[in-house]
Amino acid sequence: PEPVQPLRPEPVQPLRPEPVQPLRPTRPAPKPPVPVSPSYNNQGSSYTDIDVEDNEEIIADIQRRITEIEDDLQNCRKCKDDLEQQVSEAGDTLDPETTDNLEFYNANISGLTTELNNLKRNLSQLMQKSSADEEARHQEEQRRRLEEEIARRKEEDKRRSEDMREQMKQKRQQVLNELVETERSFVRDMHLCIETFIGPGVKQNPNIDTDTLFGNMVELVELAEKLLNSMEEYTKDKPFEKQLTGCCFSWLIEDMKSVYAPYCRNHDDVLALLEKYEGNEAVQEYFRQGLDVIREKIVVFDIGSLLIKPVQRVLKYPLLLNELLKSTEDSHPDKEGLIKAMTGMTNVAQYINEYKRRKDLVFKYRQESDHSIGDKMAKISFHSLKKKTARIGMRLSTNLGISNQTVDVQFNEEELRFRNVERCLRTVKSNISLFMEHLQEVTWCQEALAADIADFYTEGSGKDVILQYQVAQQAFSDKHYKLFKARVDDRVILSLNRLIVMFNGPNQVVKKRYDKLLDFDRITKQLESLRAGDPLYKKTSDDLDIAHKMYEALNAQLKDELPQLCEMSLLVIENCAKSFISLRRELLQKIVSDFQPLIQLPYITTLTQDQANMMDAFNIAHTRLLENLANILLCPKSLREEHDDKVTDWPVHDNKSPDGKAQPSEPTAQSGVSQQSESQQMYIRQLYPPDKLYKVLQHYTASHVMDMDAVAGDLVGLIKDKDPMGGKDRWFIDNGVKKGFVPSSILVALSQVQGDSNIGAQTKDVSAYEPQTTNSTAAKPNGTENVQTYSSEKPPIEFLEPEVYVPHPEVNVPHRETHTPQGMTTQLATQDSMDAYFDDDVPDVSSNEDIYQAVYSFDARNDLECPLVEGETVRVLAFTDQEGNDEWWLVLTSSNKQGYVPANYLYKTAG
Repeated sequence: PEPVQPLRPEPVQPLRPEPVQPLRPTRPAPKPPVPVSPSYNNQGSSYTDIDVEDNEEIIADIQRRITEIEDDLQNCRKCKDDLEQQVSEAGDTLDPETTDNLEFYNANISGLTTELNNLKRNLSQLMQKSSADEEARHQEEQRRRLEEEIARRKEEDKRRSEDMREQMKQKRQQVLNELVETERSFVRDMHLCIETFIGPGVKQNPNIDTDTLFGNMVELVELAEKLLNSMEEYTKDKPFEKQLTGCCFSWLIEDMKSVYAPYCRNHDDVLALLEKYEGNEAVQEYFRQGLDVIREKIVVFDIGSLLIKPVQRVLKYPLLLNELLKSTEDSHPDKEGLIKAMTGMTNVAQYINEYKRRKDLVFKYRQESDHSIGDKMAKISFHSLKKKTARIGMRLSTNLGISNQTVDVQFNEEELRFRNVERCLRTVKSNISLFMEHLQEVTWCQEALAADIADFYTEGSGKDVILQYQVAQQAFSDKHYKLFKARVDDRVILSLNRLIVMFNGPNQVVKKRYDKLLDFDRITKQLESLRAGDPLYKKTSDDLDIAHKMYEALNAQLKDELPQLCEMSLLVIENCAKSFISLRRELLQKIVSDFQPLIQLPYITTLTQDQANMMDAFNIAHTRLLENLANILLCPKSLREEHDDKVTDWPVHDNKSPDGKAQPSEPTAQSGVSQQSESQQMYIRQLYPPDKLYKVLQHYTASHVMDMDAVAGDLVGLIKDKDPMGGKDRWFIDNGVKKGFVPSSILVALSQVQGDSNIGAQTKDVSAYEPQTTNSTAAKPNGTENVQTYSSEKPPIEFLEPEVYVPHPEVNVPHRETHTPQGMTTQLATQDSMDAYFDDDVPDVSSNEDIYQAVYSFDARNDLECPLVEGETVRVLAFTDQEGNDEWWLVLTSSNKQGYVPANYLYKTAG
């Protein structure tokens, strides 16, 4: 049979470009009819290894070849499928040629597939290389353009920088010229104002308050001239690089604060004064005449526009310096100086504003002292009551040590000095007024005495002398005393009264300062209890900032002005004292000149020795008469006793000894700091038992409200060995003048320092009085005894002397005042609570008090006993002494004297 012919035409030789190198197929060529074309992938070479000038052509050729091979692969696969179908139809009768054709197509398909893969890989490599080259060219182009742009910009920046430098140089020169020229104009205007209104030789209008109106303008102009000369020195005829301005301002920062701040603060008063002068035609005419003179040289609208120039000038300095700073290069030597000057002048402006705010705040609170009760009641509101309640609670918590209190040591010292000066001022005024009252009484008495003597000696040889004495005394009363009193009132009393009134404002400001301090401490405590994320934290923080500013403003102003007030007040007090002494010396000289001739009269010089001793004879007769009057019940001896009681060397004080005598008051000059006197130590030894006596080891200055000052070496009595909160580090003591807390670490028991023998030595002088039990019947406390027989003679006192002992300190706790370290009396509620705390161990004797009357007079022989006057009514405080002896009773007289008296000297009054 004839061989089977293929069903498809013979495959066409594919078209491909001739490779650079002959490629050998990876397998033997298939049998005819179609030879196999060699593959492009010969020996691992590829298009990536061929240096082609134009990659786009190679890529296009490879893409075209890939398309052809894909078409050939499709035809081969189709022919293979047809042959496989014929083989499947022929069955076992397989033709060898058909088998060869299948092998041919399989080999061809395998070769074409391999070639297609190689071409695709080569195409991918060429595509990547082309993309990388394109990216490199693009980046190179961008780099080149960027370099060109940078170069162009550098050139533009350089040109712009030169232009800007030139502009800044011109602007700096303009600002500098403006600064110098405006300063020169300002100095000229102020000079004209001074020369026209307040200069030497200028006739001033008496209706104008020039001190308030022009203030410290002279100092201000001097400072402006100093600044102008400094700027001209460092800028005129100087190269641009050497012109300096900042240093001129930096040197005068503090001077500007001290000069411009008072003037700016005073400007509000100036405006009020100008408004007041608007209705005064004479003042307005005076201003018009002066302004006409000034208008010949400068342009000015009115006097107000002239006086406000310094205020405007000092506020314009920061603006001009800021412009000068902006137009100054960083490399200029004036840059750093301008920065310092800018900061300094900004601080000056802030200081002036703060100074004015502080002054206004002080003026506001100082004016509140002049308000009437009705005005104060009208201001009461829920908000004010809430604030006062919060302050009272904060004050109590700080007094009791529950909350901390902000302490300013410098202010405390200045306030203490202020209180001492005020106390000294009031004491001087009171003493001078008291002296004038006594002098007036003496004048009246001497005038009446002269008249009585003249009436008595109507006849006799001494009548003319008596008349001369009466005339001299009348001249003193009608002329010298009245003139002296008028001069003292005008030169001394009036000045002291005005100064006392001036202290009301500072007292009110100090009180407000403590109120603001309480607000600040209270809000600080509230803020500490809040967290940062709390809704009230922001509001409380703002309130704290406001409270702190208010407190700092008042505190700083008081620290600035209280020393000045104290210095000037002391100067006024000194001048008043000098004036008073001078006036008194003149008065004494006039008295001597009037009465000296009387002493030289023959009647006086020829007096006999008996006549010269007439006063001695009078005193003897007067004393005898008083003794006779003392035996009459209608004229009791208590009149003499009360008169004697008024003569005492001790000032009145709340703390009293058991005999009722007032103890020395706290020193005026330095309250609570003076050394303890011997009498005070004796009083402490008598008032407290030996185990309660302590010695102060070192000085201590009070730092809390309930504390007291202590001096090393003082002897004190222990009242409580703990504070109100139960702490043992602060003890409540008594130094004989006042009571308060001190640290326990500065106290040591007296027995450890001197021994118990020293304590007993202090009472050696009174230890001889030993009590003796008698059989005499004493009046009993219940008053039920009916056997009460009294003789005209006193019972034997030697058998009724009291036991010698040191009374318990809590038997007699006199009323006391508690002062803060700054001298301010604490609130009544705090004092009552403290009194209740420290008086809890005092025995209740009010229920045992009873009224008795003295049967006999009794003279006290020591400080523990109390004198009695026959018929005197007393109140019995205790019916026994500390040892339980009922023969000595503790009594309180109507003159507020307290001590022990014999029990059988008293009897129970009816009712």
